[in-house]
Amino acid sequence: MADKKGNPEVNRRIATSALVALALSIAGFYLGNRYFEALASYPGQFLDHCGDALLTMWPRIHENPFYLDMDKKALLVGFCMLLVVWMVWLRHVVYIGNYRSGEESGSARWGTVKEGKRFRDLSNPDNNLIFTEKYGLALHRPKYDPELDRNLNVLVVGGSGSGKTFNYVTPNICQLNTNYFITDPKGTLLKDAGYLFTDNGYQVKSFNTINLDESMHYNPLKYVRTDTDILSFVNCFIMNTNGEGKASDPFWENAEKMLYTALIALLRDWFPKEDYALSGLLTLLSLAEAREEEENFMSALDLIFYQIETGKRFARNVGPVDETPKKGGLSRDFTADTGWSWQSSRFRRNYDGVRPAERGGLSPDEDFALMNYKNFKVAAGDATMGEQSNQLHIESPENRRYVTA
Repeated sequence: MADKKGNPEVNRRIATSALVALALSIAGFYLGNRYFEALASYPGQFLDHCGDALLTMWPRIHENPFYLDMDKKALLVGFCMLLVVWMVWLRHVVYIGNYRSGEESGSARWGTVKEGKRFRDLSNPDNNLIFTEKYGLALHRPKYDPELDRNLNVLVVGGSGSGKTFNYVTPNICQLNTNYFITDPKGTLLKDAGYLFTDNGYQVKSFNTINLDESMHYNPLKYVRTDTDILSFVNCFIMNTNGEGKASDPFWENAEKMLYTALIALLRDWFPKEDYALSGLLTLLSLAEAREEEENFMSALDLIFYQIETGKRFARNVGPVDETPKKGGLSRDFTADTGWSWQSSRFRRNYDGVRPAERGGLSPDEDFALMNYKNFKVAAGDATMGEQSNQLHIESPENRRYVTA
């Protein structure tokens, strides 16, 4: 027996056949009753007059069509005829086939307008995704309906210039019924519809990688707060900037990770909040310098970390410089020559207020940025930054470059 539950076509066929069976059963009851009436009018055995009764039944019906014999035997014969009709109908229903004629190659078809209207919110036109003039999909329903509530993913297929933006995207953003995240490769939607959002209370943010003058700025470091966040960001940054070529030596990649980690931690912990951005990272990278022929050379970046490690900074003297010649020629003391000297660092760590100058400097174990920078220097093969101040001589104070004697 075929499963007919939930099959509209089979249910329709059953309902139609039931109506036919009802009409036939009434007719069968009436004919059976009138046949027995005609048969009972003959004397003798019933079997001797079966054919005659069938012939005389019709004139009797024609003469008195609304007559019904109320004799028990006549009513019983009529009921038996009614029962036969319903038994035939029941057999038909039990063995009815769940056939889908004409759908042997599939049942997909274009929906009708009536079917499409069921998916729309007809009471609130603004609460719809617009597909066509007559088809749409409600964004929200007061009560969940598993038959009509579908996901809101829409695939629009069309070649270049076929009107995908004009015919689908633009009408739907004009609905102003939700928040929007729009990719605009052609750069026309913001100019055409941006005013519509601002006039209706939307906050519009634009990220333009082609024309940076028309773009808002995004600072990924704003979401990098902990040491773990820094490590994750650096790893992601390097993976997305290595390109698709053959991977380089892991040694250099690990050294690069340590440098980025140290500089980002330096910006986070020691610099003003407004410097904590990729532009600040690029500035610090521009201060890094190494010289193969001068092993103990200290770059401006080295001196920044030197402040954290020792609590001292190399700065211009505020007062006048004594340039009086001494016996045997001018003094070679760099302070007298240049007006620069080692002074207490003004660094103050952002999150706990620690000042390296008050503690005689910090060890790598006490500062995440310094630890990673020291590891980077060791990995890169440079000398450590802990040189004695009297070994230094200034080559160019303005450029902040220092070498050992």
